Amino acid sequence: MTEDNKHEVNKKQWKKWDDTGKEVFNGLYEYMGENQHLFNHPMTIIIPQEYWNTTAWNAAWIAAELVRKSTKEITE
Repeated sequence: MTEDNKHEVNKKQWKKWDDTGKEVFNGLYEYMGENQHLFNHPMTIIIPQEYWNTTAWNAAWIAAELVRKSTKEITE
């Protein structure tokens, strides 16, 4: 099953990721976006959602890239 680009990742980048990378991006971005409290220290103030979305996006991007790189190493 091909993952949908529902968060509008740049099309050139989206094509670089296999289905696993796309699933990792979508899943992590959505999970982090909805669960800021699980990723921040309990004494940290709540980060505005707009800012937190950027943090979640960056983490999801990095995770998808790590999947791509690990898959590439396996096939080489």
